[in-house]
Amino acid sequence: MSSHPKRTPAVARAPRDNADWLNPAEAAHFIGVTPQALATWRTQGKGPTWSRPSGRLIRYRKSVLEAWLLAAEVHSTSEADARDAVTLSVDKRPVNSGDRSDVA
Repeated sequence: MSSHPKRTPAVARAPRDNADWLNPAEAAHFIGVTPQALATWRTQGKGPTWSRPSGRLIRYRKSVLEAWLLAAEVHSTSEADARDAVTLSVDKRPVNSGDRSDVA
């Protein structure tokens, strides 16, 4: 039996260059959603903006998450319902069906 404590991988202990950047799990926790919700929003072009500095590495700036949460604030349920109705109507627009009637 070894008396040495279990070591964590060096990657897990690496210091951050900038504490303002969060990985998807940290960002999800910060705004109160699941990492899967953030992944879904990324593919749908929704949610807070994010950065892909290289390859598969995804990061969220904490200050952007805070601003995104502030922008979502409402004063009443009717205000939230109205905002959601606008979002839903925009989301359900048909994608270019080949009808070019909108082109002059």
